[in-house]
Amino acid sequence: MNAKNLQGRPEHILVAEDSTTMRHQLKNSLAVQGFQIDVASDGLSAW
Repeated sequence: MNAKNLQGRPEHILVAEDSTTMRHQLKNSLAVQGFQIDVASDGLSAW
């Protein structure tokens, strides 16, 4: 998976997860791969 878009900037991913542990694990795992991560604690917050 390529973490950069055609302009060479990091792709953005929104992680919506109610589990604090899973939210942090997903954020850290994706950030290490070069993605820009935004997080939300639930679907309503993500919306």
